[in-house]
Amino acid sequence: MEYKFTHSFDDKLLQQIIPPSERHLDPGDGDFNLIGKHFASLFLDLNLVNKDSVVLDIGCNVGRIAIPLTQILTSGYYYGFDVVKNAIDLCQQTITPKFDNFEFEYLDVQNDNYNPNGSLDAKTIKFPYVDNTFDFVFLVSVFTHMHKAEIENYTKEIKRVLKKKGKAFITYFIINDKTLEAISQNRADRSFSPEQSDENLGAVGISEKEIRETMKKNKLNVLDINLGWWSNQENPLTYQDVVIVQKI
Repeated sequence: MEYKFTHSFDDKLLQQIIPPSERHLDPGDGDFNLIGKHFASLFLDLNLVNKDSVVLDIGCNVGRIAIPLTQILTSGYYYGFDVVKNAIDLCQQTITPKFDNFEFEYLDVQNDNYNPNGSLDAKTIKFPYVDNTFDFVFLVSVFTHMHKAEIENYTKEIKRVLKKKGKAFITYFIINDKTLEAISQNRADRSFSPEQSDENLGAVGISEKEIRETMKKNKLNVLDINLGWWSNQENPLTYQDVVIVQKI
């Protein structure tokens, strides 16, 4: 499988705000431009965004998805935050001056991999946004690097800042019967067990049951679960598993 996108983008305009090539792997492996356009296209295909949407990107890094979204959110607003300060500095220097409806904020949240000396606790932090602000919230490869208690708090905060009927797009490595079968048959890129600890934040797996329980507790209705191509599933949207929820 490979990353694809279905909508057209003006690459000349994108090149004006794309970070230097040495920063392209900061968000993770793969083609920086292609992956950004892949997710922006997915959000359009799934009717999660339109030109007027107010959007929150949790874990925006150097703006891989924000950059193509500048050509979608033409009359909407984008807010992104990350725990990596030099990534936010770069976005503030390159994207916001050209698109004043795109704002980026550094949150000094502790994370063993990305901000080990952070002063804020992900288990208790309150996002710096008022209640019922966003039409759409997305997290790509964020919960795959967090402890379960931290994920639970972030989920609570996502619910708080979403508007009623607002939606969220979240990626995980989900542990369920289908992914465990793929792992046992050596069809998966990664290996997780039902009892997997979340001590290794390089790649955290979480059970589908836990996800559904957390969403139910936070009054977030699970609209869809799509298993990714990491575990060789049919009709995947992307590499990781995708959960789409809506605030009740």
